[in-house]
Amino acid sequence: INFILYYAPVILEKAGFASSDSLLSSISIGGTNLIFTFVGVYLI
Repeated sequence: INFILYYAPVILEKAGFASSDSLLSSISIGGTNLIFTFVGVYLI
């Protein structure tokens, strides 16, 4: 999973997203990961 998060902007650019769109998508993915990490910690 860390591999995907680290290379998300590159992967999204190669999938056809513009550079700024791929960066914004990567930030969104990271933010979602952060939120659900806290949800998981709270539930455990």
